[in-house]
Amino acid sequence: METNNTQNISTTYNQKEKKGVDELRDEKYLTLIANIILVVGIVASLILLFSVVFVTGQQNYYSSEGDVIGSGVMKAFSATGLAITLATLISTVTLWAFLRVISNISVTLKEIKGKIQTNSIL
Repeated sequence: METNNTQNISTTYNQKEKKGVDELRDEKYLTLIANIILVVGIVASLILLFSVVFVTGQQNYYSSEGDVIGSGVMKAFSATGLAITLATLISTVTLWAFLRVISNISVTLKEIKGKIQTNSIL
Protein backbone atom coordinates (compact mmCIF):
# COMPACT_ATOMS: atom_id res chain seq x y z
CA MET A 1 0.00 0.00 0.00
CA GLU A 2 2.83 2.35 0.84
CA THR A 3 4.43 1.71 -2.57
CA ASN A 4 1.24 2.83 -4.32
CA ASN A 5 1.17 6.03 -2.26
CA THR A 6 4.83 6.74 -3.11
CA GLN A 7 4.16 6.13 -6.81
CA ASN A 8 1.16 8.49 -6.73
CA ILE A 9 3.22 11.22 -5.09
CA SER A 10 6.04 10.67 -7.61
CA THR A 11 3.60 10.77 -10.54
CA THR A 12 1.96 13.94 -9.22
CA TYR A 13 5.36 15.58 -8.77
CA ASN A 14 6.44 14.65 -12.34
CA GLN A 15 3.18 16.04 -13.74
CA LYS A 16 3.72 19.32 -11.90
CA GLU A 17 7.28 19.55 -13.28
CA LYS A 18 6.06 19.02 -16.85
CA LYS A 19 3.23 21.49 -16.33
CA GLY A 20 5.71 24.11 -15.00
CA VAL A 21 7.88 23.78 -18.10
CA ASP A 22 4.85 24.01 -20.41
CA GLU A 23 3.42 27.00 -18.55
CA LEU A 24 6.40 29.19 -19.46
CA ARG A 25 6.52 28.10 -23.10
CA ASP A 26 4.67 31.19 -24.32
CA GLU A 27 6.95 33.52 -22.38
CA LYS A 28 10.01 31.84 -23.86
CA TYR A 29 8.62 32.36 -27.37
CA LEU A 30 7.83 35.99 -26.57
CA THR A 31 11.39 36.52 -25.33
CA LEU A 32 12.75 34.79 -28.43
CA ILE A 33 10.65 37.02 -30.70
CA ALA A 34 11.83 40.09 -28.76
CA ASN A 35 15.47 39.11 -29.22
CA ILE A 36 14.98 38.42 -32.94
CA ILE A 37 13.34 41.84 -33.35
CA LEU A 38 16.27 43.47 -31.55
CA VAL A 39 18.90 41.78 -33.73
CA VAL A 40 17.02 42.48 -36.97
CA GLY A 41 16.42 46.11 -35.93
CA ILE A 42 20.09 46.71 -35.12
CA VAL A 43 21.20 45.14 -38.41
CA ALA A 44 18.62 47.22 -40.30
CA SER A 45 19.84 50.37 -38.54
CA LEU A 46 23.43 49.64 -39.55
CA ILE A 47 22.38 49.04 -43.14
CA LEU A 48 20.39 52.28 -43.11
CA LEU A 49 23.35 54.13 -41.60
CA PHE A 50 25.60 53.30 -44.54
CA SER A 51 23.00 53.49 -47.29
CA VAL A 52 20.71 56.38 -46.28
CA VAL A 53 22.76 58.61 -43.98
CA PHE A 54 25.92 58.74 -46.07
CA VAL A 55 24.81 58.95 -49.68
CA THR A 56 27.05 59.07 -52.69
CA GLY A 57 26.20 61.23 -55.61
CA GLN A 58 27.54 62.52 -58.86
CA GLN A 59 29.05 65.98 -58.72
CA ASN A 60 29.64 67.93 -61.88
CA TYR A 61 32.26 70.66 -62.20
CA TYR A 62 31.29 73.66 -64.34
CA SER A 63 33.29 76.27 -66.12
CA SER A 64 32.49 79.95 -65.80
CA GLU A 65 30.47 79.68 -69.02
CA GLY A 66 28.30 76.91 -67.57
CA ASP A 67 29.83 74.01 -69.47
CA VAL A 68 30.54 70.75 -67.66
CA ILE A 69 34.30 70.31 -67.47
CA GLY A 70 34.40 67.24 -65.22
CA SER A 71 32.60 65.12 -62.70
CA GLY A 72 33.34 63.19 -59.56
CA VAL A 73 31.80 61.10 -56.83
CA MET A 74 30.70 62.99 -53.76
CA LYS A 75 29.80 61.64 -50.30
CA ALA A 76 27.12 63.66 -48.58
CA PHE A 77 25.46 63.55 -45.17
CA SER A 78 21.67 63.27 -45.09
CA ALA A 79 19.87 64.55 -41.99
CA THR A 80 16.64 62.86 -43.08
CA GLY A 81 18.50 59.56 -43.38
CA LEU A 82 19.89 60.02 -39.88
CA ALA A 83 16.38 60.68 -38.53
CA ILE A 84 15.05 57.53 -40.21
CA THR A 85 17.95 55.47 -38.87
CA LEU A 86 17.54 56.77 -35.32
CA ALA A 87 13.78 56.24 -35.44
CA THR A 88 14.32 52.64 -36.55
CA LEU A 89 16.84 52.00 -33.79
CA ILE A 90 14.76 53.66 -31.05
CA SER A 91 11.55 51.89 -32.07
CA THR A 92 13.38 48.55 -32.18
CA VAL A 93 14.80 48.96 -28.68
CA THR A 94 11.44 50.21 -27.37
CA LEU A 95 9.57 47.24 -28.85
CA TRP A 96 12.19 44.82 -27.49
CA ALA A 97 11.92 46.33 -24.00
CA PHE A 98 8.10 46.28 -24.13
CA LEU A 99 7.99 42.61 -25.11
CA ARG A 100 10.51 41.70 -22.39
CA VAL A 101 8.48 43.54 -19.74
CA ILE A 102 5.28 41.79 -20.85
CA SER A 103 7.08 38.43 -20.68
CA ASN A 104 8.48 39.16 -17.22
CA ILE A 105 5.08 40.29 -15.93
CA SER A 106 3.52 37.08 -17.21
CA VAL A 107 6.19 34.91 -15.55
CA THR A 108 5.77 36.77 -12.26
CA LEU A 109 1.98 36.43 -12.34
CA LYS A 110 2.28 32.70 -12.99
CA GLU A 111 4.70 32.35 -10.06
CA ILE A 112 2.30 34.23 -7.78
CA LYS A 113 -0.59 32.05 -8.98
CA GLY A 114 1.45 28.92 -8.27
CA LYS A 115 2.31 30.11 -4.75
CA ILE A 116 -1.31 30.95 -4.02
CA GLN A 117 -2.46 27.54 -5.25
CA THR A 118 0.24 25.80 -3.23
CA ASN A 119 -0.75 27.67 -0.06
CA SER A 120 -4.45 27.00 -0.56
CA ILE A 121 -3.81 23.24 -0.95
CA LEU A 122 -1.89 23.08 2.30
